[in-house]
Amino acid sequence: MRFQATITCKTSNIAVDIACDKEETKRMLELASIPVASGGICVDEEDLEDVIKKIGYPIVIKPLDGNHGKGASINVTKWEDAVIGLAYAKNYSRRVIVEKFITGFDFRVLIIDHKLVAAAKREPAHVKGDGTQTIQQLIDETNQDPRRGYGHENVLTQIDVDRDTTDLLEKLGYTLETVPNRGEVCLFKIDR
Repeated sequence: MRFQATITCKTSNIAVDIACDKEETKRMLELASIPVASGGICVDEEDLEDVIKKIGYPIVIKPLDGNHGKGASINVTKWEDAVIGLAYAKNYSRRVIVEKFITGFDFRVLIIDHKLVAAAKREPAHVKGDGTQTIQQLIDETNQDPRRGYGHENVLTQIDVDRDTTDLLEKLGYTLETVPNRGEVCLFKIDR
């Protein structure tokens, strides 16, 4: 059997199309009585306001047809940040999905012939402080690992310094020039 990322030689085109469509995937999971985060689809601020009134904060905002966490804003807790998150997601997709932010573990599972054959716990990109290097230096050092690449080209993914990274650091009161304490873990993001 051949694998590429999460697709095997037995994966149908229809399955790929459904998996790439977050709205359809949620609908099918709900029909199968699998719990999903509450939320809705937005194209403008009026839609965004309606969804937030329905589900409340905190929320996740992401492009409807995005991948690799591009354009996503997580753990949004106020209107001003929600508006910014909507605009950011719309850089990647005309339609945006807004969902209740749920904490917990994130797993990727592989099903073959209707059987669970593998599961992997996904962890957010992070660096661990050594008490001397800045966050940027720690990121640069971590990215030197030859197992890191872009997309699905390697086992691990490069840590990108993007809007999500700087937003999460800002929430901690940090910048890329901050020197975290020895053993302190600085989380950046996880694809959602």
